[in-house]
Amino acid sequence: MFDRLEHEGVLEDAGTFFSMLANCCWEDTFHVPRGKSAQAHLGKSPVKGSFYQVTFAEIYIAMEYELRNMVFTAGVLLVRQRMGVGMGGKTSPFAARVTCVVREHKWQLAIRQFMSSPIVMTRLMDDTQALFSKEDAPLLTWYQHACCTPEIKVER
Repeated sequence: MFDRLEHEGVLEDAGTFFSMLANCCWEDTFHVPRGKSAQAHLGKSPVKGSFYQVTFAEIYIAMEYELRNMVFTAGVLLVRQRMGVGMGGKTSPFAARVTCVVREHKWQLAIRQFMSSPIVMTRLMDDTQALFSKEDAPLLTWYQHACCTPEIKVER
């Protein structure tokens, strides 16, 4: 799926994601201790030099730079990637997850009004599992056949 996304769509999803975060987070900065296994923490670094620190805006700028400047080799040629999220890019895993989060959120907002009970969803990377009422099965079957493009795989 991610190789067919327009760069502008990925950046739009990232902007939407950061707007969602701005509505619930008191900080637009997080920090990560330097080291191999480190967790990110919301807020500014307590000690300069021993933490990596970045703002949401800086992440967006890094994603935009990477998307605009991603190249790969085809034989002996260097080719600029004009679509999709580059495999192996530093911001690629984040871009893929953000795209999933935003598009799942939009889908849930659109379909929620037609469901008889809540849907519970969980995601691991770019795979989503959903738990729903059997009364809603016909609606989700319709969704699978009428709304999904061929590259999206909906399994039961």
